[in-house]
Amino acid sequence: MISAVIGTFLLSDVLVFRKSKFKVIGLALTLGLFFPSVFSTASTITNLNLEVQEATQQKNQAIQATITANQKLAITSQETKVKQEAIQNIEAVGKKSADPQVKKNAIQNIETVAKESKDTTVKQQAVQSLEDLGTNSQNKSVKKDAISALETLKIDGNQTLINQVNQSINILKK
Repeated sequence: MISAVIGTFLLSDVLVFRKSKFKVIGLALTLGLFFPSVFSTASTITNLNLEVQEATQQKNQAIQATITANQKLAITSQETKVKQEAIQNIEAVGKKSADPQVKKNAIQNIETVAKESKDTTVKQQAVQSLEDLGTNSQNKSVKKDAISALETLKIDGNQTLINQVNQSINILKK
Protein backbone atom coordinates (compact mmCIF):
# COMPACT_ATOMS: atom_id res chain seq x y z
CA MET A 1 0.00 0.00 0.00
CA ILE A 2 2.80 2.40 0.88
CA SER A 3 4.58 1.64 -2.37
CA ALA A 4 1.36 2.43 -4.25
CA VAL A 5 1.15 5.85 -2.59
CA ILE A 6 4.80 6.56 -3.36
CA GLY A 7 4.24 5.48 -6.95
CA THR A 8 1.25 7.82 -7.24
CA PHE A 9 3.24 10.78 -5.91
CA LEU A 10 6.03 10.03 -8.32
CA LEU A 11 3.57 9.84 -11.18
CA SER A 12 2.03 13.21 -10.35
CA ASP A 13 5.50 14.80 -10.25
CA VAL A 14 6.49 13.21 -13.53
CA LEU A 15 3.61 14.54 -15.61
CA VAL A 16 5.66 17.67 -16.01
CA PHE A 17 8.75 15.76 -17.19
CA ARG A 18 9.46 14.38 -20.62
CA LYS A 19 8.14 11.11 -22.05
CA SER A 20 11.20 8.99 -21.24
CA LYS A 21 11.04 9.84 -17.57
CA PHE A 22 7.30 9.20 -17.64
CA LYS A 23 7.96 5.62 -18.76
CA VAL A 24 10.36 5.02 -15.87
CA ILE A 25 7.95 6.41 -13.32
CA GLY A 26 5.07 4.48 -14.89
CA LEU A 27 7.10 1.34 -14.41
CA ALA A 28 7.73 2.28 -10.79
CA LEU A 29 4.01 2.83 -10.26
CA THR A 30 3.15 -0.48 -11.90
CA LEU A 31 5.65 -2.32 -9.74
CA GLY A 32 4.48 -0.44 -6.66
CA LEU A 33 0.90 -1.53 -7.26
CA PHE A 34 1.68 -5.05 -8.44
CA PHE A 35 4.27 -6.41 -5.99
CA PRO A 36 2.29 -5.89 -2.78
CA SER A 37 -0.53 -8.01 -4.18
CA VAL A 38 1.94 -10.72 -5.22
CA PHE A 39 3.41 -10.87 -1.73
CA SER A 40 -0.04 -10.83 -0.18
CA THR A 41 -1.17 -13.71 -2.40
CA ALA A 42 1.98 -15.70 -1.65
CA SER A 43 1.45 -15.17 2.07
CA THR A 44 -2.17 -16.33 1.79
CA ILE A 45 -1.15 -19.46 -0.13
CA THR A 46 1.52 -20.27 2.46
CA ASN A 47 -0.99 -19.88 5.29
CA LEU A 48 -3.52 -22.10 3.52
CA ASN A 49 -0.87 -24.77 2.92
CA LEU A 50 0.02 -24.73 6.61
CA GLU A 51 -3.65 -25.10 7.55
CA VAL A 52 -4.05 -28.06 5.18
CA GLN A 53 -0.96 -29.74 6.63
CA GLU A 54 -2.26 -29.25 10.16
CA ALA A 55 -5.70 -30.61 9.26
CA THR A 56 -4.13 -33.64 7.56
CA GLN A 57 -1.96 -34.28 10.58
CA GLN A 58 -4.97 -34.09 12.91
CA LYS A 59 -6.92 -36.45 10.66
CA ASN A 60 -4.06 -38.97 10.65
CA GLN A 61 -3.81 -38.75 14.44
CA ALA A 62 -7.52 -39.48 14.75
CA ILE A 63 -7.14 -42.46 12.40
CA GLN A 64 -4.18 -43.76 14.42
CA ALA A 65 -6.24 -43.43 17.62
CA THR A 66 -9.08 -45.42 16.02
CA ILE A 67 -6.70 -48.18 14.97
CA THR A 68 -5.12 -48.32 18.42
CA ALA A 69 -8.53 -48.43 20.14
CA ASN A 70 -9.60 -51.34 17.94
CA GLN A 71 -6.36 -53.16 18.67
CA LYS A 72 -6.81 -52.77 22.42
CA LEU A 73 -10.41 -53.94 22.15
CA ALA A 74 -9.36 -57.01 20.20
CA ILE A 75 -6.56 -57.92 22.59
CA THR A 76 -8.62 -57.48 25.77
CA SER A 77 -11.77 -59.20 24.52
CA GLN A 78 -12.25 -62.90 25.08
CA GLU A 79 -14.82 -63.28 22.31
CA THR A 80 -13.65 -64.44 18.89
CA LYS A 81 -16.34 -62.45 17.09
CA VAL A 82 -15.22 -59.19 18.74
CA LYS A 83 -11.60 -59.85 17.80
CA GLN A 84 -12.56 -60.56 14.19
CA GLU A 85 -14.67 -57.40 13.97
CA ALA A 86 -11.85 -55.33 15.46
CA ILE A 87 -9.45 -56.72 12.85
CA GLN A 88 -11.97 -55.89 10.12
CA ASN A 89 -12.35 -52.35 11.49
CA ILE A 90 -8.58 -51.85 11.52
CA GLU A 91 -8.43 -53.15 7.95
CA ALA A 92 -11.26 -50.82 6.84
CA VAL A 93 -9.54 -47.77 8.34
CA GLY A 94 -6.25 -48.76 6.70
CA LYS A 95 -7.90 -49.26 3.32
CA LYS A 96 -9.67 -45.89 3.43
CA SER A 97 -6.50 -43.95 4.10
CA ALA A 98 -4.21 -42.88 1.28
CA ASP A 99 -1.33 -42.41 3.72
CA PRO A 100 1.13 -45.34 3.57
CA GLN A 101 2.09 -44.77 7.21
CA VAL A 102 -1.51 -45.34 8.30
CA LYS A 103 -1.61 -48.57 6.26
CA LYS A 104 1.65 -49.73 7.87
CA ASN A 105 0.28 -48.97 11.32
CA ALA A 106 -2.88 -50.95 10.52
CA ILE A 107 -0.72 -53.90 9.40
CA GLN A 108 1.31 -53.77 12.62
CA ASN A 109 -1.82 -53.63 14.76
CA ILE A 110 -3.45 -56.55 12.95
CA GLU A 111 -0.25 -58.54 13.35
CA THR A 112 -0.19 -57.76 17.09
CA VAL A 113 -3.81 -58.86 17.53
CA ALA A 114 -3.13 -62.10 15.65
CA LYS A 115 -0.02 -62.85 17.71
CA GLU A 116 -1.90 -62.26 20.97
CA SER A 117 -4.78 -64.51 19.97
CA LYS A 118 -4.67 -68.25 20.28
CA ASP A 119 -7.83 -68.70 18.20
CA THR A 120 -7.21 -69.98 14.67
CA THR A 121 -10.23 -68.17 13.21
CA VAL A 122 -8.88 -64.85 14.49
CA LYS A 123 -5.51 -65.61 12.92
CA GLN A 124 -7.23 -66.54 9.64
CA GLN A 125 -9.14 -63.25 9.71
CA ALA A 126 -5.84 -61.45 10.31
CA VAL A 127 -4.22 -63.23 7.36
CA GLN A 128 -7.11 -62.23 5.10
CA SER A 129 -7.01 -58.62 6.31
CA LEU A 130 -3.24 -58.39 5.86
CA GLU A 131 -3.58 -59.74 2.34
CA ASP A 132 -6.35 -57.23 1.56
CA LEU A 133 -4.34 -54.30 2.95
CA GLY A 134 -1.30 -55.36 0.94
CA THR A 135 -3.19 -55.80 -2.33
CA ASN A 136 -5.09 -52.54 -1.77
CA SER A 137 -1.86 -50.52 -1.66
CA GLN A 138 0.39 -49.58 -4.56
CA ASN A 139 3.19 -48.74 -2.14
CA LYS A 140 5.90 -51.44 -2.19
CA SER A 141 6.90 -50.71 1.39
CA VAL A 142 3.34 -51.40 2.57
CA LYS A 143 3.28 -54.69 0.64
CA LYS A 144 6.64 -55.61 2.12
CA ASP A 145 5.33 -54.94 5.63
CA ALA A 146 2.23 -57.05 4.93
CA ILE A 147 4.40 -59.95 3.72
CA SER A 148 6.63 -59.61 6.77
CA ALA A 149 3.60 -59.70 9.09
CA LEU A 150 2.29 -62.77 7.27
CA GLU A 151 5.67 -64.49 7.66
CA THR A 152 5.56 -63.97 11.42
CA LEU A 153 2.05 -65.44 11.58
CA LYS A 154 3.25 -68.49 9.69
CA ILE A 155 5.62 -69.35 12.52
CA ASP A 156 2.83 -69.70 15.08
CA GLY A 157 0.27 -71.43 12.91
CA ASN A 158 -1.02 -74.88 12.17
CA GLN A 159 -0.83 -76.40 8.69
CA THR A 160 -4.11 -74.85 7.49
CA LEU A 161 -2.98 -71.39 8.58
CA ILE A 162 0.46 -71.91 7.03
CA ASN A 163 -1.18 -72.81 3.70
CA GLN A 164 -3.40 -69.71 3.86
CA VAL A 165 -0.39 -67.52 4.70
CA ASN A 166 1.61 -68.98 1.80
CA GLN A 167 -1.26 -68.27 -0.61
CA SER A 168 -1.55 -64.70 0.65
CA ILE A 169 2.19 -64.14 0.33
CA ASN A 170 2.14 -65.45 -3.24
CA ILE A 171 -0.73 -63.09 -4.09
CA LEU A 172 1.15 -60.11 -2.63
CA LYS A 173 4.36 -60.95 -4.47
CA LYS A 174 2.64 -60.79 -7.85
